[in-house]
Amino acid sequence: MLKIVSDLVQHLEEAGIQYCHWKSNEHLDTAVFGDTDLDILGLFDFPAHRTIKGKGIIVALVGADGSGKSTQVKALRRRLEAKVDVVTLYMGLGAGLGSIIRTPLDLLKKAMIPLLGHSASDSTESRPNKVQGVEERLRNFGNILWSIVLAWEKQAKLKRASRARKRGKIVICDRYPQTTIAGQNDGPLLSEYERCDNALLRMLARYEKACYTVSDQTAPDLVIKLIGDPDVLSNRRPEMQKERIIKNQAGIKAVQFPDSTRVVEIDADKSVDEVTALIMSAIGNKLLSMYNQNNFD
Repeated sequence: MLKIVSDLVQHLEEAGIQYCHWKSNEHLDTAVFGDTDLDILGLFDFPAHRTIKGKGIIVALVGADGSGKSTQVKALRRRLEAKVDVVTLYMGLGAGLGSIIRTPLDLLKKAMIPLLGHSASDSTESRPNKVQGVEERLRNFGNILWSIVLAWEKQAKLKRASRARKRGKIVICDRYPQTTIAGQNDGPLLSEYERCDNALLRMLARYEKACYTVSDQTAPDLVIKLIGDPDVLSNRRPEMQKERIIKNQAGIKAVQFPDSTRVVEIDADKSVDEVTALIMSAIGNKLLSMYNQNNFD
């Protein structure tokens, strides 16, 4: 098994693909046969070679579109990975990296739009009610299936973040699941079915909510709320309506996290470098407080 992986690593190196680092074949062998995540692009989550003593931390960046979450995740990784192992996870439902199951569902969803949709010139009267009913049921089924797969994906990523933290890594998350507000800001999508008459739909809605629920084991250590002027954010993302940005930011401010999580609000209107510096300072303060707490406990 070790030779197979070594050959694979050599092939990746020849192809110029970045994948992972390790200290020795012993660590590589442990990774293959031990408690290791299989990642679609990362291939293997090998044991850390530069870790924080004790345990690492999970840092979650939340904010409306245009607040700079993805930009900051990349900037923080560049700043931190020279000193410690860093894991970055996309927790949203948009264009970020999805799971091996959700990716084909996204493609199928796009392919079905022309089939189930109809142009603005088509009148609903010209289409039989029976056909409209079938289309609506197909849409609902597809949305429910997609939501369940997304929930499973979020739960898997929460577990991966928790394992990486135990190994002494810094985990930086673009968005984070929450159950304070349903239907937006990375909250559950099937909450409307929690009290419906259909037992199966109720069960699926409750399963989804359980996947989104943050426990003591998966709670982030630090949450950075990037809050900016709606006019500034809408200028950065012209395709987003200002009203939606205002609504999303109100939701982000309202989202609650466990008491163990430190929440820091940062002005997203500042320059990229300024915001990065403020987040780095917050990470440093959190690590220092954890270090002091461990020494005095």
